Amino acid sequence: LHPVRGQATWIDARLEGPATGWGGYAMPARAGLMVGATHDRGDPDPRPRAADDGRNLAALARARPALARRLA
Repeated sequence: LHPVRGQATWIDARLEGPATGWGGYAMPARAGLMVGATHDRGDPDPRPRAADDGRNLAALARARPALARRLA
């Protein structure tokens, strides 16, 4: 077994319509919108990282630019 670190990003916003996926995802959650996720093999560190939130939001902006603009 090898460690794989993943981080999802929660946004205080609502997603109109169903969840969407593109290799990443955006889906409604109880506390807003969940966007994700990073996937880093060999990284066992469980602490949240601002840089990984940035990666998730950048992936959202590339894949679903209209949704990213609504959330900005």
